[in-house]
Amino acid sequence: MDQLQVSPYGTFIQGYTKQNFSQLADSIFETNEPKLILLFLHLLRSCRLDTEMKEVLEYMLKAEWEFLEANLSAQEFIFFFWYSYLFDLDQVLLSASAEAAAWLAKATKELSLYHAMKRPVYDKQLLQAEVEQFRASSPFSQADTEAIIQKVQKDAVDRKNRPKIQEFKNALYVMDESILKSYCNAYGLTRQTRGIALCEPGESERITGYVEAENFLAPSGKLAFIMEQTVRELEGMHKPQVIKAYKPKELAQDKSAKSERKGKSREDDILSFNWPSTEASETTGPAQKGPALNENSDLKKLGYQITGLTRGKRWNILQQAVPRLGLKRVAHLIAYNVRLRKGQKNSISKYQYAITEWEHDLERLKKTYYKRDFTWPQT
Repeated sequence: MDQLQVSPYGTFIQGYTKQNFSQLADSIFETNEPKLILLFLHLLRSCRLDTEMKEVLEYMLKAEWEFLEANLSAQEFIFFFWYSYLFDLDQVLLSASAEAAAWLAKATKELSLYHAMKRPVYDKQLLQAEVEQFRASSPFSQADTEAIIQKVQKDAVDRKNRPKIQEFKNALYVMDESILKSYCNAYGLTRQTRGIALCEPGESERITGYVEAENFLAPSGKLAFIMEQTVRELEGMHKPQVIKAYKPKELAQDKSAKSERKGKSREDDILSFNWPSTEASETTGPAQKGPALNENSDLKKLGYQITGLTRGKRWNILQQAVPRLGLKRVAHLIAYNVRLRKGQKNSISKYQYAITEWEHDLERLKKTYYKRDFTWPQT
């Protein structure tokens, strides 16, 4: 298709493609066939229909990528990736699914130029060597090869000349996106962009550089959280280097986290609280005027109760309660109810349904939000 511009039919093909672009695009995507989509992208590129090509790429990454990637070959991914890069959509592609970062890490030979450009420390000699290798082995046309090289060289220089990013050198923890969203509201986390430490695998104290990334800062400023998907993307781009961050099971082992917990801040809820016990000894004697259920609790005010609500409706309330009240408070309020009823006379016969439903809700909260390793109490 490089010869299209000098072909006597070039003008006709370009005009036809532009005029019938929408119908062609719809028909191509209906096939769900990566090879045909790539041919269509090649055509748009050869016709210099860059606006239309970007539109196809944006739609593909937003609406079709999860269906396409199951049928992708490594070579097809390379084409999709570099075409996305030419239109500044590489990060969109990497965010499209967890598999995209894995593809980037696998195709090291064809994509090593991209890795060289993304290195935290600019290395002109290394970059030039990668440019020559890419030029010699590129699967693209000569025109596209040079376009990619020119953009890589420009982006590498731009990265070098950018103001130095502020480095975050305190404790960083990896967390699932769904949980992190709840914690942002519950614990006042602040979204920020900082330099995140890179290190050699197995050598967390040997920092090799910093890479700019979005993370969420705790109020004290002593610790932050980063999404699992962000870590996968960054490690895919900077392989074999890894992000210096702790997994949830390592929270209690980290010295920085232990120091943070001494401050008795709201971050205690995130890092260190023990899941409440629901154990209680049933009272076999006469009923006593002990503590009663708290009918004015914050959880009750949000509409949470056993009577008259299905499990689904209660779960909807709990999903709203966690960001507002914090997981620790929600769990303790429910566990208090369980312990109270278990401790009352004839609890098994009188309150079995309520106890069962409360414990069901606690278990679901634990599985969804609670990420700290510990011995789960018997109920």
